Amino acid sequence: MPLASDDNPNPSLIGAQVQVPGQTSASPPSPPTSPNPLYPEPERDDDGNLAVTPSRPKASWELKLDKPLTLSRAAQESLKNASKGFSAKEQESTPFSNRIHKRVEPNPKRDEYKQLIKLELGTLIAVKDKEWAKSLYADLVSNGAVDQFLEECSLWNTEKRCWTKLLNPQGESALYEPFVNITNAILGKFVTSMSEAGESKRKAIDTNTKGLRHQEEEETTLRSRPDVSIRGEGSCFEVPEEDAKGKTAEVGFSNMTSFQEMKLEKAKGSPGLQGIQVGIYARQIFIHQPTRRFVRSLLLTETNARLYHFDRSGGMYTPEINIHKDPYTFVRLVIGLNSLDESVMGFDDSIKWSIQDGRKVGGTLTTQRKDNTKVIYNLASVDPVTTFVDICGRGTQCWSVYDPTTGDKLLVKDCWRAEDREPEYTYLEGLSGVQGVAQMMSYESNRGETKDFRETGTTSHQDFQNRIETRIVMSSYGEPIVTFKSPIELLSVLQDAMKGHMNLYMKKILHRNITIENILIGKKADGSDADPGYRGILIDLYMAIQWEGDRRNLSAEQRLNSRLYLSVVLLMCCKAEMNADQECEETVLRLPHDHLDDLEAFLYLYTYIIHVYDAQGTSHGIPAMINRWKRELTKSVAHAKLDFLRSKNPIKETFKKRWPAQCITLLEKFGRFLIPHVEKKLEILDLSSSVEAHEEVKPIMDKVVAHYETVIDLFESAIEGLTEAQELAEAGSSNSSHHHIRLCSDAPFVSIMNTRSSTKRPKRTSASDDAFKEKKKLAMPELGPVIELEGDSFARSLYQDLASDSAIDDFLRTSRFYSFPERRWKLPKVYTKLLDANYHTPFCNVVSSIVRGFWRDASREGSRKVLDTHATELQHGVEDPSTHTSRPSLVIQATGASFQLPDTEKSKPRAKIGFSNISTCIELQVEGDERPVSEQLAQAAIYARQLFMAQPNRRGAQYTPHLDFDNDPHTFVRIVLGLSSPNEEDIGLDTSIQWRIEDGRKVTGTLKTRAGDSTEKVYRLVHMVPFFDRSHIYGRGTTCWVVSDPGSGELSFVKDTWRSESGVAEHVHLQEAVGLSGVAQMVSCEPERGQTSDFRSFAHGDTGDFRNRIATRIVMKCYDRSIVHFKSAKQLLGALRDAIAGHRNLFKRGTLHRDVSPQNVLLGKPGAEPGERGILIDFDMATRCDETGFHPPIDWRIGIPLFQSTQLLYSVDFEDPQKAFAHDHVDDLESFFYILTYIVYTYDSRGNTYPRHELLREWKSYAGHNAADAKGVFLVAETDVDPIIAPRWPDALLDVFCGFRTLLADLFEDRQHARRLNPKKVLKLLEDMASNVDHHYDEVLQLFDTGIDALEKADNDSATAKVAPTNPDSASVQSPPHQSSSKRPREECADSHIPNAKRSKFSA
Repeated sequence: MPLASDDNPNPSLIGAQVQVPGQTSASPPSPPTSPNPLYPEPERDDDGNLAVTPSRPKASWELKLDKPLTLSRAAQESLKNASKGFSAKEQESTPFSNRIHKRVEPNPKRDEYKQLIKLELGTLIAVKDKEWAKSLYADLVSNGAVDQFLEECSLWNTEKRCWTKLLNPQGESALYEPFVNITNAILGKFVTSMSEAGESKRKAIDTNTKGLRHQEEEETTLRSRPDVSIRGEGSCFEVPEEDAKGKTAEVGFSNMTSFQEMKLEKAKGSPGLQGIQVGIYARQIFIHQPTRRFVRSLLLTETNARLYHFDRSGGMYTPEINIHKDPYTFVRLVIGLNSLDESVMGFDDSIKWSIQDGRKVGGTLTTQRKDNTKVIYNLASVDPVTTFVDICGRGTQCWSVYDPTTGDKLLVKDCWRAEDREPEYTYLEGLSGVQGVAQMMSYESNRGETKDFRETGTTSHQDFQNRIETRIVMSSYGEPIVTFKSPIELLSVLQDAMKGHMNLYMKKILHRNITIENILIGKKADGSDADPGYRGILIDLYMAIQWEGDRRNLSAEQRLNSRLYLSVVLLMCCKAEMNADQECEETVLRLPHDHLDDLEAFLYLYTYIIHVYDAQGTSHGIPAMINRWKRELTKSVAHAKLDFLRSKNPIKETFKKRWPAQCITLLEKFGRFLIPHVEKKLEILDLSSSVEAHEEVKPIMDKVVAHYETVIDLFESAIEGLTEAQELAEAGSSNSSHHHIRLCSDAPFVSIMNTRSSTKRPKRTSASDDAFKEKKKLAMPELGPVIELEGDSFARSLYQDLASDSAIDDFLRTSRFYSFPERRWKLPKVYTKLLDANYHTPFCNVVSSIVRGFWRDASREGSRKVLDTHATELQHGVEDPSTHTSRPSLVIQATGASFQLPDTEKSKPRAKIGFSNISTCIELQVEGDERPVSEQLAQAAIYARQLFMAQPNRRGAQYTPHLDFDNDPHTFVRIVLGLSSPNEEDIGLDTSIQWRIEDGRKVTGTLKTRAGDSTEKVYRLVHMVPFFDRSHIYGRGTTCWVVSDPGSGELSFVKDTWRSESGVAEHVHLQEAVGLSGVAQMVSCEPERGQTSDFRSFAHGDTGDFRNRIATRIVMKCYDRSIVHFKSAKQLLGALRDAIAGHRNLFKRGTLHRDVSPQNVLLGKPGAEPGERGILIDFDMATRCDETGFHPPIDWRIGIPLFQSTQLLYSVDFEDPQKAFAHDHVDDLESFFYILTYIVYTYDSRGNTYPRHELLREWKSYAGHNAADAKGVFLVAETDVDPIIAPRWPDALLDVFCGFRTLLADLFEDRQHARRLNPKKVLKLLEDMASNVDHHYDEVLQLFDTGIDALEKADNDSATAKVAPTNPDSASVQSPPHQSSSKRPREECADSHIPNAKRSKFSA
């Protein structure tokens, strides 16, 4: 397992990565690609080294940027304000431990190792009171039980009251066997559990001559020999690893419960010296047993026993206990130190392992969330991904775990923080959503304290520092930065980590511990590459400081950073080398640790990688310079780094050859950026006055924006240079003389390339380029993530069952289009001559021969036929402009139950070929005329999109590298067979939907499904095309069918969708809605009809941006069309009213819809009773609410912007979505109002349509806060009803419209006010609002009921007027003007419907 110490605090946190669930963030604007004017190409001397410019002025540390900064104005201001606060408050730093001054030996000798332990432990505290040891395990066994044991034990002399074999030993070795026997006798009596092998689970073994292997940060040959070791078995122990000869020792530090060290009374030495020896063994137990909270052991003489105790606060020891005079305490100590209860021995029992054959094979970790609910995670590895090697200190252990519910990989960090240090979780709580920084999911603030393990008197000792164990659960990311695979990946990770550091600084947090181990490669939860901003993740904020508010004094805990990454100034500030026997004194720095010190640490981290690895991530060992930086005295390291920055030690050619020039130039420029700042700060260190020094530092801090901007831009320029070089290399690389195929989703490309073409023709221009761009704009946005598969394993794995190798070989031998001796297809070797000719025919012949050779019946019947369509325009679907057509090179025409002749305009003859009757498209290209891969993919997406549109039962894209189909004809043949297979399932069609074809067109059809009891049911399709069809390639792919029951004739509604694997499925919400009025009613459901992962070449979640989706089919009762098809104002109000009531009913059962729009509100069946006049459908975006009413944060991606609430639109601009209000019922009520607004401004009371009103055009064209502001102005505007719409609608409906707007305006103003309040007041306001949920719905429904009653009364009066005799006098009586009801101000309208008392309640 990787090891850590305070010298190397946090090694490889290896795990999958997870981005914050549900979180997306726009990428930051790309910086300019022009060279950085700050750093022109450096001058070099005759040897190629950077030339030192002697004329550089001393004030060169003042930067002058000659180009606009790429950081936003808000970011610049945040940085400046943070830096001003830093300058004002941070005038000293946490002291460094004296251990940092010691030279580090890679494989220390015995005395050097003891000195290391001495420095590590510090002061061993003496327990003054003997009673503590006597009371320690008093509850384990009574005096009477001990007396009985002693009477029965042959090793005890009852008369003399002594242990018989310990009298007058002739040397230390004479003590080993007696103590082994005594210990085993005690364990045999009181610790009686036996293993499966029939041995005691606790056994003392003489290990004085057995060297037990050590484990250290670096590989070591160290071994040590405790005199007696007690072997243990249980869920926290495992047998030692095999040695070089394949042998396993009986006992090692990994299965040792405790140990005993022997000394003769006359030669026992001081307790402190004894403690150093005992501490060596205790340290190894901590390393090998990562869940140890403390280690206790006995130092024994022929007369006395002394207990040593070690925990993360250091060590202590008890007074001597005479084992003859007080055998009771001695026996209890042996029992307690080797108890079967592992928590008694000092283990953290929240982590348990399963043991097989003595080795850990699996385990669980139990923790608690903030609400005290217990959660049990499965360990991803039996070992921690990092473990701490020092006894005293943080004791950090990091565990990779799987969430048992979601399967996501998480990272759990256990740490013993100093009591006076700000907890890491307090920083992480405020960093939710911050890019480039680890994200916390939960934490336990206090899982124990070291003072609880100790004698009370020792905790008041001046050298005792209490530590508190905390546990933090975080999103898991990728592997450490040193696992990079390319220079671009490395620089991207470093750049985003530095951006994360900058984001921390904006939050007034300084990291202060930049190391290789604390930067991870960002990955998404499914293991795919992270988005920009998350490619590098900065972790471990234990050493961070925050200077906002009244921060407590600096922690007394001393820092022990690795000198490899410390800046020159920090190293120079440290105290000079001390002798090991000198007392440890704190060293307070003259200059505080600032952001430039951390940026310098990034430089040394990058330097380390450049010198140790090559561009592909292969390690070449640590060179001498880096070793000196790691091990030499601090002052020596400081001078060596200063020489490096000054280019006195230029990068050697050996390292330059391993890396692209852009990476080396970046390293040199990074150093050139830092050196003036380092030299200026070194000048400041020489000042005599700390006040003066502080004033000199301020101007440096004022340049914080330029500091971050310049470094980030340096990396951006290097990344751009690498990208351009890579593209040029790809463009200029020679192509194979063989033929290749690239498979792209449903539309495979066959790209033909040949190096024998003597010239490469200039890129052609075509009048169709603009048309291609238009089609590309339609296809690419809905394509979704694109995954390029590595290797050819996917293509090779496809369609293996369609033809065996031997069958293909038989075909190839007899085919007139394949040369079996030459192992190649009979295609022209030189294509230059064909660029202007027809090169489609040879390939059409090859593909046709394969189809005819294997699908003889299908070919004979014409159900599968290869056609050359390079000159045939295939019409696009009706959703595209009528001018859009495509000309695939080749297609495979298909007939069958899922294919029909294409739709054609009545005035034109019916086309014989189109996207509705082809199984796939094949595109041909020739070297010299080929498109870039990105355009190939775009063309494939255009074809695939048309196939999905024209074939609604097609089951977003992936593409393979080129495959040489000359060398691998078997794969090529199978791909052709699979894409032309007569079995419609092979080509990706859902065969549960079948049509009967007459004259090439679908005339009837059936849909087969399964009910809840698994019985099969077949419905008739009412229409041959879907009622609704989402034609996007990527996404839910919702397709809705109207079907009829063949028995009863009753109509039903079938919804097929590809739901996301995460979140609550729609059918779960519909199950909750059973019996509720106003909500769609489910008849049956098939929750899982297939998964997209089944169609892919990789395991679920293992590759790229892939998101698994599950096919679900839901059968529901059938209703009428969308609400926009209303026929009267009364029908409109009734439908909207009942849909709102249905929303309320569903919300009471814990479901919030979140996607209210006209297409999701249906009219009830004709003649529907109140309660069923309007139906709420489509719960794909719905969410569950818990008992507390908690809802997820607002997500602006959910819903249609035209109908989204103001708060939802405002959330677009939130960098941290957690800061937005939760999506609640008010947002959905607001969406219902915008449905009404849309209809009122688009239709009249009879359903006639009008041109879109300017108001709606503005709402649709605006985005984010602009759209929200526009809607907010409309809500609160005190204006009359728009005169354009007033004549179209009856007063009763307009009264509902005005009243609804009034209610929402009050809520809008309250929420706007809440956005400016502090979090506590916001919470109170939202709680008040949540407590009035019923009243909110009541007021809205009352408005609608009043309006409906008024319309019904008007209808009745109208009917009465038709049969009543005409009164001549009444003709002169005019109705009151229209503005009396619909044109009055909002407040007036509100007063007529909403009593003041109720209005105040509604507005919460």
